[in-house]
Amino acid sequence: MTLGHQTEPATPKQGETNWGSGIFLIAAHLAAVAALFFFSWTALITAIVLYWAGGSLGIGMGWHRLLTHRGYKVPKAVEYFLVTCGTLALEGGPIQWVVTHRIHHAHTDREGDPHTPRDGGWWAHIGWILRGTARLRWKTPQKAWFVVREMACWSWMSTWAYQRRKSVHRRLQIPQTTS
Repeated sequence: MTLGHQTEPATPKQGETNWGSGIFLIAAHLAAVAALFFFSWTALITAIVLYWAGGSLGIGMGWHRLLTHRGYKVPKAVEYFLVTCGTLALEGGPIQWVVTHRIHHAHTDREGDPHTPRDGGWWAHIGWILRGTARLRWKTPQKAWFVVREMACWSWMSTWAYQRRKSVHRRLQIPQTTS
């Protein structure tokens, strides 16, 4: 089953390494280890609340159930709040996330699934993030983009998340010297 157009699967290793995401993930894990030396109850409670807001409200209720599956309706203010909470999880922008997840549901654990465990546990966990996305591995079905791009707010958040990642990648590159 496809979302309206044929998809063209590629091997998981075809995508280029996403150095921006990789460096960010390494830096985030190093910062988490460093945070152990600066423990405070206030920081721990703040981290738990932000984790819950980003994961449960943002990704679970907002991006997954509300945007991807259209499982319920809420007032626009609540929708904006939930979508904004999703950005706290640092999983990219809502458009890319929703399109990737819709492709995943259309091809769950079969050829065409962007993060199937059939390509290995490493691929399903993190490899698909570091070596490609649904946009790199498949021609994204246009129908999915139109459904999600109906709100300028989501488009802005997705563009902002992409530009932020691109900016971090550009800042961390070592400039080439000429001899």
